[in-house]
Amino acid sequence: MGYTADTLEDEDFVQAGGVGKASRAKEPSTAVVPDIDGPTISITPSFIRGGQWVLWGRADFMKVYNVGFFESQQTFTITAAE
Repeated sequence: MGYTADTLEDEDFVQAGGVGKASRAKEPSTAVVPDIDGPTISITPSFIRGGQWVLWGRADFMKVYNVGFFESQQTFTITAAE
């Protein structure tokens, strides 16, 4: 994604176990979903310290697309929100 320590800023986030620490991108990336007639959106990832996770979605991607997960069938759907 091209982010470095210079392009990130510290942030706290609330999780089930209390407050966590992350590094949030100062500038967003852009994303599209291939083969879906939907918009190009800006996403601003947060990199969780002490783990190998990147958080994004609820404040950007999930506001533009509807995502459904079907665990029993091991499938998911993505559609543009209307």
